[in-house]
Amino acid sequence: MIDTRMHNCGPVGVSIQPDILWRTPRWFSGPRTTVTSVELELPSVWETSFRNRAILGGSLGSRKGATPERGSRKPQNNKLIPYPSHMYIACADIGSVPQGNFAWAASDGAEGPLPSELAVHVARLLNSGESVALGFECPLFVPVPVCEGDLGKGRIGEGSRPWSAGAGAGALATGLAQVAWVLARTRTLITVPASGHLNWDEFNAAPGSLLVWEAFVTGTAKGANHIEDARLAVQAFRESLPCPASASAVRVQGPVQSLVGAALLSSGWSSNLALLKQECITIRVGESVS
Repeated sequence: MIDTRMHNCGPVGVSIQPDILWRTPRWFSGPRTTVTSVELELPSVWETSFRNRAILGGSLGSRKGATPERGSRKPQNNKLIPYPSHMYIACADIGSVPQGNFAWAASDGAEGPLPSELAVHVARLLNSGESVALGFECPLFVPVPVCEGDLGKGRIGEGSRPWSAGAGAGALATGLAQVAWVLARTRTLITVPASGHLNWDEFNAAPGSLLVWEAFVTGTAKGANHIEDARLAVQAFRESLPCPASASAVRVQGPVQSLVGAALLSSGWSSNLALLKQECITIRVGESVS
């Protein structure tokens, strides 16, 4: 059996048990796989009502006859990753809705081209008591430096793709409206108490809640189309478990203005004004850039 009690993101102790046939997670579309069971003495942000499991690394969202995504990373086979069994991952690739450049995907295989579909899907999961980690592929927070000479500079980890220029600036402007719209629409559809968070530990301490994170998909890491970009981001977040905060690829030294924090407040997901000055987790598909 597997004991995935988690107290923090510290070292993992593993003891090998005889081979068993382990049932793969409900959203994993691959074949059932025989693996060696483990007992994990994991350090408890997940020890509340979360029932934790170990998942076998594999290709997320794979389908029969599907071709590999361009720029996608190969799954790390035989890598056991504990995660909350009542958590789903979703991500939206931000872009023009009229021109068909918006797309979303979720870890249960659901996907689509419309923000309204994403809102309905996330609300359905939350209404079922699930927790949802929802990503958006656009800058969700920006630096507000003390020195005026630093205004407009990129965030640490963005490399040659800063939030303030080129595609980053365009995605920020488009995402400003789309993120607020999706969060507001989702809020109107939920029928159970649910809170919104940017902090991973706070999210884990509130079962049935929403975490919003930033996806960074650019350059050679991009897929062949928008929906593949969304799938890749979901896969990258899954691979960052059990501590996605430690895998966050973008940060700021100094004050920030949180665009997503403002959206959470205005749509009623939280009343915590500290969200306005809080970074969110940023998961980058591909190697990070300093």
